[in-house]
Amino acid sequence: AVVANEPNVARCKALVENLLRTGSMPKAAVTQMDGRQCGKCWPGFFDAVLLDAPCSGESLTRKEGLEMLEHPPGYVEGLSKLQCQLIRSAFEALKVGGVLVYSTCTLNVQENEHVCSFLEESFPGAVEREEIHLPGTEKMR
Repeated sequence: AVVANEPNVARCKALVENLLRTGSMPKAAVTQMDGRQCGKCWPGFFDAVLLDAPCSGESLTRKEGLEMLEHPPGYVEGLSKLQCQLIRSAFEALKVGGVLVYSTCTLNVQENEHVCSFLEESFPGAVEREEIHLPGTEKMR
């Protein structure tokens, strides 16, 4: 079974519609809560967690014809703080030995590597980072 959490009302509605359309709803439960609370609500409950974190979306602007986004001062720092809170909660919701996948659509170090380092520092010895090497992506670094 899958538990899908989406705090945004409009996105949650779209999520439910997609689950119904694909026939996945009988095997899925949808919640609408602040992701920072998941670890407290379901400590050590999940075998795997996929955290698709809200981000600045900087990689989306690298597509042809789009300009780099101009964010107000402190915007990325605020997102990074939220991402750290979300990843801590996601990790707390995992069973020992579970798998956590952290995902963003940005290439920003502060929203990716910094957040993963925060998790490793918060839970010394409990986190094992796994690098993924996909053929053809070598030049993307």
